[in-house]
Amino acid sequence: MTNSTNKLRSLFLAMLMVLSVVGGSVAFAGTAAANAPDSGAYAAGNAPGGDATPTTDTTTGLTTKIADVGFQTPGNVTHVEVNASYGSDANGIDTSDIESVSVILLDNNNGTVAESGQVIYDEAPVNVSFEGTDATTGDEVGRLQVLAKVSSSASDGDAIDAGVTVTDTASGTQFEGNTPYDTAGSQTVVISDTFVSAQVKRTGANGSTVEDATVQFVNNDTGTIIAERITQSSGATSSVRVAPGVNIRADANKGGFTKSSSQIASVPRGESRELDVTITPEGVAKNIEIIAADPASESAIANGTDQVTYYAQVTGQFGEQEDQPLDGFDVSSAVENDPNTGSVTLSPGTDTTQEVTLPDGSTANGTAVFTVSDSEAEQVNVSFTVDDNTTVQTFAQPSFRNERGDAYLQGEVIENTTGSIVGGATVWAAYPGENQTLAYAEQTQPWLVSGVNSEGKYVIEDIVAGDINIYAVADGYNRLNRTGDDVGTYVAADETETVTAGQTENHDLTLEEGGPTQEYRLDVTVDDGNKTVEAPAGTEVTATVTVEQRPEGSSVSYSDAANQDITVETTDNLPLEPDSQNVTTDANGEAQVTFQAENSGETNITASTENSDGDVYNTTGSEEATVSVFSTAEITGDVVNEDDEELARGQATVELFILNETSEYESTGQVSEIGSSGSYVFTNVRSNEQYRMIATTDAGLEGQATTVPNIPSGTTTNDIVVVGAEPSPADFQVSNLNPQNVTVTQGDEITVSATVTNNGSVDDTKAVEFRVGNNVVASQQVSLNVNDSTTVTFENVSTSALSAGTYTHGVYTEDDSQTATLTIESSGNNGETTITDVLNVIQEYNNNNAELGEVLEIIQAYNENN
Repeated sequence: MTNSTNKLRSLFLAMLMVLSVVGGSVAFAGTAAANAPDSGAYAAGNAPGGDATPTTDTTTGLTTKIADVGFQTPGNVTHVEVNASYGSDANGIDTSDIESVSVILLDNNNGTVAESGQVIYDEAPVNVSFEGTDATTGDEVGRLQVLAKVSSSASDGDAIDAGVTVTDTASGTQFEGNTPYDTAGSQTVVISDTFVSAQVKRTGANGSTVEDATVQFVNNDTGTIIAERITQSSGATSSVRVAPGVNIRADANKGGFTKSSSQIASVPRGESRELDVTITPEGVAKNIEIIAADPASESAIANGTDQVTYYAQVTGQFGEQEDQPLDGFDVSSAVENDPNTGSVTLSPGTDTTQEVTLPDGSTANGTAVFTVSDSEAEQVNVSFTVDDNTTVQTFAQPSFRNERGDAYLQGEVIENTTGSIVGGATVWAAYPGENQTLAYAEQTQPWLVSGVNSEGKYVIEDIVAGDINIYAVADGYNRLNRTGDDVGTYVAADETETVTAGQTENHDLTLEEGGPTQEYRLDVTVDDGNKTVEAPAGTEVTATVTVEQRPEGSSVSYSDAANQDITVETTDNLPLEPDSQNVTTDANGEAQVTFQAENSGETNITASTENSDGDVYNTTGSEEATVSVFSTAEITGDVVNEDDEELARGQATVELFILNETSEYESTGQVSEIGSSGSYVFTNVRSNEQYRMIATTDAGLEGQATTVPNIPSGTTTNDIVVVGAEPSPADFQVSNLNPQNVTVTQGDEITVSATVTNNGSVDDTKAVEFRVGNNVVASQQVSLNVNDSTTVTFENVSTSALSAGTYTHGVYTEDDSQTATLTIESSGNNGETTITDVLNVIQEYNNNNAELGEVLEIIQAYNENN
């Protein structure tokens, strides 16, 4: 049958065209003539709900209702625009007297549908949009009200006219006219002679008034804000004009306070009323701190008028925030523990306020400002207190000094042993009870400070008669510790002199050479910063000693004590060796010593050092480190199943637990992965304890074993049985076969190699074979641990027994193999294929030692040669 008779060709062509034409219609609504209300929805004067009576709404002070329009349209009104324009009237009201307008859209039940809010009326017309708002539905009647806020220039009895245009964009219809779309006639402005104001105070013991609080006066019936005022220093607002008989309240708020309202009041016509509002500071006061003083010296002249000004900041919790400045808290001040309080004048208590400007020009919140003056030369102790149920308090110590006197002080400054002049010395004087520091004298009374001249003499002038303290500082001589008193440093001299008015006193100063004596602080840690460590006997323990120093008795920060000799000792001589070691700190103030753990027991490691005066400084308590030395044991065993078959290497992990003082086993943190023959081991464990070993297989099965109590030193053996666990098999994989595809002459010897890898979970020994066709030519037994590899080589394998042809050869295990092609050429006929070669391969095929492809290849080779 020909191709033409076996093939059928068919062609089907179809075309379907669908034409769909959709028609639409457009409805156009006619637009009423601007001055022809008869063409609108209603004729003039016939709108339901219309209001032709002049009305005035004075509930918002100078706000007047200028339009009240009723209207009805078919369908849903989706958009309403109001065009309000106003003309002047006989009494002089024009558009400049209108501050703003607001438009309210009502339903037929006078319920508010939408309102525009106050719209600034800077020029006519004003357009208000209610896009997307349904004002009426079906035959329901809607209402539109327009309110105007009249400026303060308006007078009682003035009149104002309103013209309103309403556009319904749903139907495209526009309405306008004098009636019924707005109120007929002009509206009368009524100015009330009724007033309210507010007084704002804070809660607390003082009940003080609050300045700069914001107060809103609200029509309580409508929620309308009538006016907003700010409280003055007295806590009061200015007056606000309201309509008589209207329910009014005052809402007060200030940063840092909770918002609060007054009681509701209705004020009769012609009267005034003050509404009281009490607000409460927010937050919880936790701290008060003097953050600045003016002048910075915290000093003033003791004349009763010169003042020191302090800035005290209150901080605490505000919501979820800690350490926040808190406004609105009462802060009071008082002179503490001073019987002579009559000479000190303090400013009264005050509230913390926002953004107080500090002397440096910065600002701070939550800060109260105080002034202190005194008529006596003294240093006083002033407390500043926040009374917020729990008293929070801080202190300041302003100094009040005498004005200049007429007494003088002079003398020499010499060295004690040689009598030589001490150059570069500074001498200053300070009155008892005042700040004694050199910095204070230099800032407030520089005439009480003197250097020395070339002859070693100093002169201090203008001293007020009486006792005066004399101090000197000089490099290499400042041995006297005055850090604990008002001097606040080390000095070379500290003496007292009495001076007489109008006279000069001589007072020499003899200085002793030497710097300040140091005091030390030491700390010991072991093995990378630990305070406690357990060490097996026979191991090493390294202790690190840190030494810090500062001038003795001072309050300055400690610094690293470099090159300081220290002694490191143990409190028990048995656990560690040696008992004591002497070392010197490095540039960082650290030194390390190494101990040998010898015997079971516990000891502390201590450190000590001396200063130049022979005072000894030792570590105590938490400054020391503790070492526990224990004798060691080893716990080992096999992980097996219920048939005593050992699990494979890596097939399970074992965790070690120790019996604690509460008779519970807790983890030591030690984990052992089982190795060959399923064994686990834990070394250097503490002897004389009881342990539990829990094995977990990779399949999630568990088993456990428990040692005897108080295991001895040496090795303790405990096998762990995991029921249901099956040892994982070995898996010998073959790779890197060499050679791959090779051709040899019949009778040649060949060498074949391959890589064998144990990818299984157990160590094993397996046979590795070299095969040609399906015949095993050579074999070896190979042993491999888990993940180990080896190269297996079959050397000098003879091919004399193989007929000419192509064979599959390769290296085989019971798990894997890799093969290639081996071609045997005949040793005769110059390498040409003979009929004998063909018959031999056919025979091999019949014996299942060759593939069909090999038979076809040898036949093709024979045909090509013949």
